[in-house]
Amino acid sequence: MPEVHLPNVEEALEHEETHGPAAHHTKSSARSRMILKLALEVVLISGGVFLGLMGEQWREKTQHRELAEAGLRNFRTEIIANQQLVAGARTYHQGLRQHLNAFLSSGQPSNPGALSQAFAANKWEWKSVYPVALQHSAWDLALATQALEYVDPQLAFALSRAYTAQSAYEGFQSGVRPALYSTVASVDSNFRGFLNIVQAYVGDADFLEPALLKAYDDALPQINRALGEPSESAERATK
Repeated sequence: MPEVHLPNVEEALEHEETHGPAAHHTKSSARSRMILKLALEVVLISGGVFLGLMGEQWREKTQHRELAEAGLRNFRTEIIANQQLVAGARTYHQGLRQHLNAFLSSGQPSNPGALSQAFAANKWEWKSVYPVALQHSAWDLALATQALEYVDPQLAFALSRAYTAQSAYEGFQSGVRPALYSTVASVDSNFRGFLNIVQAYVGDADFLEPALLKAYDDALPQINRALGEPSESAERATK
C-alpha cells in the first residue's frame, strides 16, 4: 500500500508567518516605528539643546542688563557729585578773576597785605586757587568690567566725552601746581608774578569748566533715559 504524505500544518503556518505577506508587513511596521522613535528622540534632543541655549542667552542678557544698569547708576551718582564740585569751583574762579583783575589794574602795591585789604573791602574771601578732587571710580570700574559694551553707543560716547573733559581739567589743575608752588618761596619778593600765574589759571579755568559742565549736562539726561527715569538734568548746587 503506497505511503500517503500528510502536510504538517504547524510547519506550514510557521513558514507563512516567516515568509508570507504578513511577515513583510510586520517588519515594515517595526522599521517605521523605529524610524519614528529615532526621529522623535532627535526632535526632543534638539529641542532641549535649543531651549538650553535660549535660556543661557536670556541669563547672559539679564546679567548684562543688570551690569549696565548698576554701572549707569554709579555714573549718575558720580557725575552729579563732580558736577557740583566743578560748579562750585567755577563760581569761585569767576569771582576771583573779577576781583584779581580789579586789584591788578588798580595800581595798588603788589603785596599780600594790600591784596587782603582789597579783597576784604569787596567782601571777598581768598581760597587759594580752589582746586577740586573729582571722582572717576565709576569710569574705572566700567572699563575694568567692560560694562560699556552693554550700554547704548551714543550714551557710551557721551560718558567717554565727559570723562575725557574731566581728565583734561584734572591735568590742567595738576599742571599749574608746580608753577604756583615754585613762586610761594619768593612770594614776598615776587608777589605780582604769583598773582599773574593765578590770573592765568582762572582764565584757563573759565574756558575748561563750562565745557566740562556741558559734558556732564549732556550725559545725565541720557543716563536717565537709559534707566527709564525722567530725563532731567541734575540741579547744581551753584551756577
